[in-house]
Amino acid sequence: MARKTDYFEGFIKLAEYSYNAAKLLDDTLRDFNKDSLQKTMKLMHEIEHTADLEGHEITKKLLKEFITPIEREDIMLLI
Repeated sequence: MARKTDYFEGFIKLAEYSYNAAKLLDDTLRDFNKDSLQKTMKLMHEIEHTADLEGHEITKKLLKEFITPIEREDIMLLI
């Protein structure tokens, strides 16, 4: 029997990446320092890239799964 995909773990990871990106943006705007802007932009890009990879993994698993815990369309909306 094939292992079932735990989509909810992926959703949690994506929510954490979103939180981290929002927190970084908030911190950057509250304490703006143009000298560290390049470093902050690189960090934001890393967060975004990691979240994109997680979203792609969820999508790949979704395409292989026959039965999903919630509707496919709803999963796609969440990622």
